[in-house]
Amino acid sequence: MALTKEIITIQAGHYANFVGAQFWNLEESSFVYHPVPEGTQIEVNNNVLFREGMTAAGVTTFTPRLLAYDLKGSLKTLKQYGDLYESSVRNESVQWENVEVIKEEAYEKNEFLKDLAKESAADNAIAADPNDVNLREKSYAFLETQVDVWSDILRVYYHPRTISLCKKYSFDKSADAFPLHAQGLQLYQEEMVQDDVDERIRYFAEECDHLQGFQVLFDPCGGFGGVTAKMATTMTDDYSKKAIFAIPCIATCPDTVGVARKTWHSNCALSIATLYESCSMIAPISVDSAVVTSALPRRFDYLDYFDPSKDYHSSAILAAAFNVASLPLRCRSNATTLSEMSSALTVFDRKLLTISCAFPFPRFEDRSLFAYLKSLEDRQPWTPLVPNASNVKIPVVQHVVCKGLTSFQIVSELEKRELPYGCWKLEDVLRQYLGDVFPSCPNMLHSFDSLCHIESPFPQLFSRKLNRDGIVTQSDRDDATGVRHVAAAVALQNSDEMAAYANSLADAIKYSLRAKDLCLEDDVVREHLETLVNIASYYQSWSGSSSASDSD
Repeated sequence: MALTKEIITIQAGHYANFVGAQFWNLEESSFVYHPVPEGTQIEVNNNVLFREGMTAAGVTTFTPRLLAYDLKGSLKTLKQYGDLYESSVRNESVQWENVEVIKEEAYEKNEFLKDLAKESAADNAIAADPNDVNLREKSYAFLETQVDVWSDILRVYYHPRTISLCKKYSFDKSADAFPLHAQGLQLYQEEMVQDDVDERIRYFAEECDHLQGFQVLFDPCGGFGGVTAKMATTMTDDYSKKAIFAIPCIATCPDTVGVARKTWHSNCALSIATLYESCSMIAPISVDSAVVTSALPRRFDYLDYFDPSKDYHSSAILAAAFNVASLPLRCRSNATTLSEMSSALTVFDRKLLTISCAFPFPRFEDRSLFAYLKSLEDRQPWTPLVPNASNVKIPVVQHVVCKGLTSFQIVSELEKRELPYGCWKLEDVLRQYLGDVFPSCPNMLHSFDSLCHIESPFPQLFSRKLNRDGIVTQSDRDDATGVRHVAAAVALQNSDEMAAYANSLADAIKYSLRAKDLCLEDDVVREHLETLVNIASYYQSWSGSSSASDSD
C-alpha cells in the first residue's frame, strides 16, 4: 500500500453534521475487518480519514479524524466526550474553574441506539445475546418520523476531542437560533471559541505523519457559514501548504416567506464569497433545484420514497454522493491527493465545482451497461446536486467516479460489434461513452469494484422495482426486504453551469436585503457582492467563448 496522506474532516452546523453522520456510517459499512475473508479485495485505505487508538481496557478503536461543531443542546443522548475513553480525556481537557453547571433534559435512546449499544457490548465480549438481531439489516421504521438530531442515526463512535459545542446559542429544531452569517464571524473572534477549535484541529494535525489537507462540510445559510469562513482563514495561515476542500451542505430551504427566506439565501451567498480565497475547491451540495422561492426539490430515479422535507432523507443522498466523489482520495493504490484534484479541476481560477450523482446507478437483469448508456443518447446519467444547475452544458473538465459497475454485464456478444475490437472492458465502455457525450472535455475516470453497502440506519428510499441487490426487476420487492447493495456514479465537474448559481447568489444579496438586516456594514456587503459578480464572470467568459466556437 502506498504512503498514507491523512485528511482532517470538519463539520460545522447541524445539517452538515447530519450529512457527516450518514457519511461516516457509509464509510464504516465498507470496512473489511480481520481476518480478511478469502478473495476479498480491499480498495480503500481507511487510515486517510480514520485514526487508530486504544481504550483504557486495551481495545483497539478506529475513530474519524474529525472536528464536529454544533450548538448546545444538539446532541440529545450522545455524550460530548463519547463512550470510548471519556474519563481520561475529559479530565485532561476541562479546566475546573468558574464552571457553569447547566442541567439539560434527559433523553432516552431510540431502539437503533439501544441495539448499537448491545452490539458494542457483544463486540467487547461483555454480554452477548445469541438472540440479538443484526442491526445492519434490521428495519427501523420509526426513524422516518422520529429523527430529531443527527446523533439519532450515528453508528460510528467519535473521538473525545471531536465534538465542540457553541455555548452561546442553543439548538432549537423549530427555530433557527443562529441565523446570521455575521453572528458566526463575531462568535469565532471570541478567544475561547477560537482557541478551542484551533486546539482540536492542532491535536489531530500533530498526530498525522503526512497531512494533505482538510475537507470541510458546513451549513452556509446561517451563522455556521461565518464560523467556517473564519476557521478557513485561520487554517490557511496555520497550514498554508495544505489544501482545503469546502462542501457547503445546503438544507432544503425552510417554508418561510419574507425576510427569513431572503436571509437564508443571502447567508449562503456571503459564505461562498468569504470562503473563495481561502479554499482550494468549493462544491455546494443540495437537493434544492434553484435559489428561488418557488424552486422544487430534485427528483431522483429509483428513489421513489425520498421526502425532501426530511433532513434524514436529503442528508443520506448528499452523503452518498460525496462519499463516492471523494473515493479517489482514499484509494489503496494510485490515490490522488486534494492538491492534485484541485489542480486538475480548478482551471481558470474557477473554484466552484458541481457534484452530480446517479445514486443508485441502475443495473438491469436483461440489459448490459453498454445498452443502458446507449439508451441515454446525449443525456447525462446523473442528477446535479447544485441549485440552478441543469446538466445541459459540457463541463470544462470532470472527475468521474463509479462504484459497483463491474457487477453489470458490461457488453453482450452482439454489442461487441459496435465497439473497437478488444475494447469491451468496463473502463473501455465508460471512456467510449464519456468521449461521445463530452467530446471536448478531459475526463478523469476512477472505477471501484465494490458496491455501496446500504445498512441501517440509512433510509430505505429505493423504488420497489429494485431487488435486495439493487437490480431493476420486473416484479416489486416485498415490504419486508430492504435494498442492501447499489451501484453509484458521481461526476465532480468544472462547469459553465456555475455561472447561473453564482449570479443567483449575487442577486440574493443585491435585491433581497439591506446591509443592516444582515448585521454588516454597507462596504462589506458591496465587497462580497463584487466578489460574487467576479466569480460568475469566470464562468460566463468561458461559456461565451465556448458558445461562439460551437456556433462556428
